[in-house]
Amino acid sequence: MRTKNQISQIIRALVLLVMLFASVLLHAQKNEIDWRTLNADDIFQQARAKAFNQQREEAREMLQFILRNNPDYFDVRILYARTLSWDNRFTEAREELQLVLSKSPKNEDAFMALTDVEIWSSNFQTALNICNQALNLFPVNNDLLLKKAFSLNKLARDEEALVILNDLLAINPGNNEAAALRKAIQSDKLKFTGGVNYGIDWFSRYFDPAQNLSLQLSRTAHWGSALARLNYSRRFNQSGIQPEVEVYPRIYNGVYAYLNYGYSNSNLYPQHRSGAELFFRVPKSLEFSGGLRNLYFNTDNIRTILTTSASWYFKSNLITLRSYIMPEKEIGTSYSLALTFRKYFKDNNTYVSLNAGAGYSPDERRIQNSSGLSDDQLFKLKTQRLGIVFQKSLINNWIIGGNLEIINQELIFDLDQYVLITSTGLMIRKQF
Repeated sequence: MRTKNQISQIIRALVLLVMLFASVLLHAQKNEIDWRTLNADDIFQQARAKAFNQQREEAREMLQFILRNNPDYFDVRILYARTLSWDNRFTEAREELQLVLSKSPKNEDAFMALTDVEIWSSNFQTALNICNQALNLFPVNNDLLLKKAFSLNKLARDEEALVILNDLLAINPGNNEAAALRKAIQSDKLKFTGGVNYGIDWFSRYFDPAQNLSLQLSRTAHWGSALARLNYSRRFNQSGIQPEVEVYPRIYNGVYAYLNYGYSNSNLYPQHRSGAELFFRVPKSLEFSGGLRNLYFNTDNIRTILTTSASWYFKSNLITLRSYIMPEKEIGTSYSLALTFRKYFKDNNTYVSLNAGAGYSPDERRIQNSSGLSDDQLFKLKTQRLGIVFQKSLINNWIIGGNLEIINQELIFDLDQYVLITSTGLMIRKQF
């Protein structure tokens, strides 16, 4: 039993805790409304700090409070518009900035913010028009010159973009963004890329290492790109080759296709391999695709794999989710999913990717059968995989890369039992 003194001490402690909690709550409420008592400039500084600290809703509340009493405080309205554009509310941002320019036709910051809105919403011709209008007023503004060069590049007017970038770098050699954009455009102007890939699959049991080698040459053109590849494999004391071609034609703005065909008379590859897929780019940096792959294994049947993908580009990152659906009457439809996260660095040729996948494997390289492949076997093997890929651009347009992947693959001759595969590879390419 507690004594009266102990009970009294507990009650006093509880009262102190309640008072402390109430004090903290009142202090927080006081701080919350303190900014309303400040002058417009101080509120603007606080709102700016919140806007750049991912607290955009709170920042917009403060900025709107200022604008209700000071509608022509243009710096406030421009920041308010920028926060809208950061949340992809481009129409509202555009209206705010056009209001500023209607009252202040030579507002440099408003021109730059409006150019960003049009670039981020992929209206590159409109962005170019705004840049030209602004540069008539501010001809040496480095940021506007860079935005103009970027817009020209997106409109496939690379020669004009390079002229601007060369002039800009002559004035300001330390402009890293301009140097990076010039390098990217110059790299895009290189029409050919040749390279070699070499990989080894190490099996935890039963099988000797399998080797894979490929030589490839690709070319880019105004209509898209094409690639020719010669694959060589050494597995199960057998060797085989497979030539194949891939074409990526542009069909319409934001729409392109993938076409593939490969042939081999070796048991280590399908006799015929073909594929077709359509890709659609939509607003908010999203891309979707749907297509099929056909594999013919020296039988009377063609096995079809349906595939879809969804990709999201944000900042310097890319996330892709791809599915494979393999219809089969006897064993039922098989499914697999693959997820890729890619982080880009200084250019499109420098990145690190993390890959994961699970389901029935559509990859014929994983079939462990020394007598070759069959259409039935392809759809039976379950697999889980996890891997990392890196690629880096070097001087003189060289590119190197490598990969490491761990695959848990079902055994073809003992279903529900698995073999662990460690797949490693190296790549080197040259653009010219």
